Amino acid sequence: MHALSHVFIFFGVVRVQVLGGETLQTKEPNKTFALLRAHIQAVRESSPGLYCSPVLVVVERNLGFEAEHLFRACEDIPNAYYVRENNQPSRIGVLTTLPRKQEFVTLTNVLLRESRIFAWETSWTNVQNNGSRKVLHEQLSYFGYTFSAADNLFQKERFSISGKGAGGKDDLCMAFLIGVYVAKKLSMGESFMY
Repeated sequence: MHALSHVFIFFGVVRVQVLGGETLQTKEPNKTFALLRAHIQAVRESSPGLYCSPVLVVVERNLGFEAEHLFRACEDIPNAYYVRENNQPSRIGVLTTLPRKQEFVTLTNVLLRESRIFAWETSWTNVQNNGSRKVLHEQLSYFGYTFSAADNLFQKERFSISGKGAGGKDDLCMAFLIGVYVAKKLSMGESFMY
């Protein structure tokens, strides 16, 4: 399953507005690339001020090269920039390690508890009209820590952070968490390459 989510940060008071999201259950990359293009176009058409706006594409990077494939297929989108981390400028995307996921979750939890994140239904962009706002809410509801006991006294208790327990999906939630994280870091003056 592939997911797109985007976040806009109002600088100063650090209020976050989530503008929309898409979910697509497919193993065909071309469908994902087409959806990214359609989603960016829909956001740009939603307001005259966004029509030629720059777009910062933030992609999750794990072990494979899916982020690079997306970049090669969509690098011709006008005024689009792709996040690269400073420590690996040749790779597209944000690496999602366990410590980084803890940062994502902690930041988003604070912003949610302080009512600084908004996702108004009236301004939500969802090209496919498949209820992605409701899906995001559901995925956030099931996202959390899962602990497993150590096998013996010499091992530490292990844990993971996800929303995939009991067969669930968490792609849209992860896209949202990564977007909030990158937007917050950029608003604080920390840099990513793009």
